[in-house]
Amino acid sequence: MPAPAEIMKTARRMIERYGDDACQQVEARIDELSQSEGECNEAYATWCQVRMAIIALQEGPPNKTLH
Repeated sequence: MPAPAEIMKTARRMIERYGDDACQQVEARIDELSQSEGECNEAYATWCQVRMAIIALQEGPPNKTLH
């Protein structure tokens, strides 16, 4: 499994390359891997982590309300 830093690096690169469509591009890769037979479990898990990182990066930090 790639280190968390590598997952974040990949997520950032996907966002740079595909912008708002980054998550869709990752989901296409996930779909391809889920349909293939063989030793794709690690790749599937990695792309799922990348998808989660993209979502987190696109949402940004949580808004904090000052009282």
